[in-house]
Amino acid sequence: HRPRGIRQARRRAEQQQACFLSRREQLLSDIREAALKLHAQGIFPSVNRISEILPRPRGIGGNKDIVAELRKIRKELGWKQ
Repeated sequence: HRPRGIRQARRRAEQQQACFLSRREQLLSDIREAALKLHAQGIFPSVNRISEILPRPRGIGGNKDIVAELRKIRKELGWKQ
């Protein structure tokens, strides 16, 4: 039964990783959409403003990857950091 248990554990880990990546991509998409919405209104897309209008509000300021992506989006939109 050991090999079977190992296979199941690997499969579960792969599923969890795929789920994590899917949720992360959705979050990045939501952040981009929120930034574009704020930009269209002439409002600086800050971490706090974006957090407030996300479909599922959350604190995103503590995640370095998310903040880096937001900086990239701001740069694309022409905002100074």
